[in-house]
Amino acid sequence: MNLKKIFLKKNSTVKEAIKSLNESACQIILVVDDKQKLIGTVTDGDIRRCIAKGNDLNCKLKKIMNKNAVTVKGNANFQNIQRIMKMNSILKIPEISKNNKIIKLHSWDAKASKIKKNIFFILAGGRGKRLWPLTKNNPKPMLKISNKPILHNLISDAKNFGFNNFVISVNYKKNKIINYFKNGSKLNVKISYIIEKNPLGTAGSLKFLKKNKLPIIITNGDISSNVNFSELLDFHNQNKAFATVVIKQIEKTNSYGVIKTNGIIFKNFVEKPSEKININTGIYVFDPKTINYLPYKKIDMPEVLLKLKKQNKKIIIYPIHEDWYDLGLKKDLLAVQKKNKK
Repeated sequence: MNLKKIFLKKNSTVKEAIKSLNESACQIILVVDDKQKLIGTVTDGDIRRCIAKGNDLNCKLKKIMNKNAVTVKGNANFQNIQRIMKMNSILKIPEISKNNKIIKLHSWDAKASKIKKNIFFILAGGRGKRLWPLTKNNPKPMLKISNKPILHNLISDAKNFGFNNFVISVNYKKNKIINYFKNGSKLNVKISYIIEKNPLGTAGSLKFLKKNKLPIIITNGDISSNVNFSELLDFHNQNKAFATVVIKQIEKTNSYGVIKTNGIIFKNFVEKPSEKININTGIYVFDPKTINYLPYKKIDMPEVLLKLKKQNKKIIIYPIHEDWYDLGLKKDLLAVQKKNKK
């Protein structure tokens, strides 16, 4: 790739960095001076921490960049480069000359990635009432994007990040899902099912998972995103969290001018104010012991998280800047279908 696509200056903004990351799919920004010498790096993780601290997307890279980024000198051999990357748990490492000019960017050898044994749990039992009549004869995860069901694309994405052990919770039009995916062999993954005799909400079916010792990745079956599930799992483990909630920051604008008062006294007028809010994306990582806190009945994720909070469990957020769509909404479904139309 052309490295200059990921070169940004220290006064560039987080918003510009996100655009560059999305366009290059490179996972790293190289912050350079006027002579294109490396002065720092910015990764997805740096951006997530910036957003989590409440900074907006106009924050300057100089405030969040890593000024002591791990680098290798020119002519380093492949084995040493991979060893350094493994030691530092990084996927990209710049190779620089004696005067800090960037020579190339090395990536972690994909062949070194291991298959993950974690359960990847997908909630696919909803009736899809918001999409009616599209869901009259099909469960919403089986509606198509690029001529493939939403659920097919979701499983393929997760598989690309090393996951191959899937459990799908089904209820409405369950046979459409089971007959399509069966045991997962056609996708070269393992798929089993939890059949909800009655709707169990967005968390109740978790109670019926077999006991295991690894964190569980959970996602709604009606979303489309570019989230790297492997990095999400790493983030959860590195922070020693009990539960991780994936959130996306959006800006919500009030449709009306707002009048601020003190009793009956007029204080100020704000024309269509906006606020930044964190929305739940329907993606989580849970410690397997979470199952112990669930009842054998319908329960939704917000209630589960509040239960865990009362037990003083460590719950963290994982802010995303990647594309994310709620395909249970007609406008999002149509937007993604149009975007992926060939």
